[in-house]
Amino acid sequence: MLLCVNWMLAKLSLWKTRRFFLLPLVCLITPLVVKSGYGSTVIDADGNEYLDMLSSAAALNTGHAHPKVVAAIQKQAAEFIHYTPAYMYHEPLVRLAQALVRITPGNFPKRVAFGLSGSDANDGAIKLARAYTGRSKIISFIRSYHGSTYGAITLSAISLNMRRKIGPFLPEVSHILTVIAVPLGQSGILVICID
Repeated sequence: MLLCVNWMLAKLSLWKTRRFFLLPLVCLITPLVVKSGYGSTVIDADGNEYLDMLSSAAALNTGHAHPKVVAAIQKQAAEFIHYTPAYMYHEPLVRLAQALVRITPGNFPKRVAFGLSGSDANDGAIKLARAYTGRSKIISFIRSYHGSTYGAITLSAISLNMRRKIGPFLPEVSHILTVIAVPLGQSGILVICID
C-alpha cells in the first residue's frame, strides 16, 4: 500500500491530467505508467522494469520493440502509414491477405476481411453469422469479454459497469453460465458450471 501511495504522490500530476482527457473505459489494475519496453519487459516512468505478462492484452505476441517489427514499421511509414481498404487497395494489404489465406487450414475458398480491432472483428462475426444462417439469436457466456463496440459489448458480460447507461443492446442475445463437461470414463460425465 505504501508503494502505491508513494507512486501516486510522485505521479499525481499525470494521474489528475489523465482523468480530464481519457475516457474511463478501462479498469486500471495497477497504476503503472509505461515509458518503454523491450521483449517481454516494460519500463515505467521511474525506470523500474517489470515482466509484461499482459502483452498489451495479448496484442504484442512478438514482444516490445522487436527489431524486425520496428524495421518493418519504419520502412512502411516512410512510404505511407495507412490507407483504408474501404476505398482502395495497396500491395502490403493484398500480400498479407494472400499469406493469411495460404496459412489458414482447410480446403475451401477463403477470403480476408480486415478490421481495426478485436471488437470490430466480433461485430463482423455477428453480422456474418446472422447473414449466413438467417438466424438472429446469439448465445454468449457470462463473464466473457468481446470488446467495446456496440455489438461486441452486447456479447460481453464481464462487468455491469461497462454496460451501464448505454443500452438497449442488440436484440436476441442471451448470456449463459460457462459449462465444462469432463468425461469420467465409463461412469459418465461431470458437468461443472462456472459462475
